[in-house]
Amino acid sequence: LSLPSVPHSIVHRLDYATSGLLFVARNPDSQRYMHSLFRSRGLQKEYSALVHGHVGAEGDKGTTTFEAVQDVRHRPWMAVATEGYVEQLEGMEERSEWAEGVLGKLRREGRRGLDNVSEWGIEGHFRVAVGGGTAKVTRVGMRPRTGRTHQLRITAREEWGRGILGDEGYAVGGEAKGVVKEAGGGDEVEINKRWGKAMCLNSRRLRWKHRITGQVVDVSIGDWWEEDLLV
Repeated sequence: LSLPSVPHSIVHRLDYATSGLLFVARNPDSQRYMHSLFRSRGLQKEYSALVHGHVGAEGDKGTTTFEAVQDVRHRPWMAVATEGYVEQLEGMEERSEWAEGVLGKLRREGRRGLDNVSEWGIEGHFRVAVGGGTAKVTRVGMRPRTGRTHQLRITAREEWGRGILGDEGYAVGGEAKGVVKEAGGGDEVEINKRWGKAMCLNSRRLRWKHRITGQVVDVSIGDWWEEDLLV
């Protein structure tokens, strides 16, 4: 990717290992406009994710809301700020200077964490080819209404108790390092043997109003893992 010499030209960021579309400024005017889109939530973002197992029913839709805070015990991950979470952190025997800064900000603002709001829809149940076998997965369309760190990855865990394929940071149980085990027993198969370190979370669609023409720009791409899905 060749970028112009504009300071901070990348104003849209994706988590490491997340694939897909990225919004980049080509000149200072575009950069300012893009920042205004993010502030006003004028940029609509849509993601695809493969979640472990068969969850929900095809066509199900919903909104997941929670508060999250930087996990001072496991940096750089985020943690869901449940009732009493700040008090638990305050009770830690040893806290780093960085942890003190996080807690100090929460105390000043009088809140547990930042709001995370995501809309989602179940798009289908599939099996995915890995390690010479197959495993159950669910394709979910996800639309973040807020833009928080690791928001969609935590949403999967909070809503269905499952992680996104290939997500080591927020894996649940045996999902760590992309390992999948079929329900009811069977051999474990490793996602990483098939796809390397990739995480099955894809920025598939961006929609916004053009800065000059005012026309709606709608850009989308397919999911890189599509050829590996089995009905």
